[in-house]
Amino acid sequence: MMTHEQPASAAVRNHYSEDTLLNFSIHSLPLEEQALFQTILLIPIGALMVVFLRVLVGIKTSGTFMPVLIALAFIQTTLPTGLIGFLLIVAIGLIIRNYLSYLNLLLVARVSAVIITVIAIISILRF
Repeated sequence: MMTHEQPASAAVRNHYSEDTLLNFSIHSLPLEEQALFQTILLIPIGALMVVFLRVLVGIKTSGTFMPVLIALAFIQTTLPTGLIGFLLIVAIGLIIRNYLSYLNLLLVARVSAVIITVIAIISILRF
């Protein structure tokens, strides 16, 4: 959970400020929604950084948005917990993918089975 401290006078001013159609500021939203929009606004900045590192620096990445999504997942969890969960999910997903390729399934069926399995693993680890 993201914490945000705010003086009482600013909270009262934000609460009683006049809501008009021209007030498009993120700061006019409640604190929970401000944190959500700040996280969402990190996605284009992260994608821009990934594209910059791919094109100008030459670092190979796994797509444009995958590193950004992994970074956002690490922001939502602590780094050790997120790293352990990420490695566990990737390892189990790779094991299942290898088993499914041994069964000679079609690509779409294999990918959908891996996605379903990874979602099941994430839901199990969530509890």
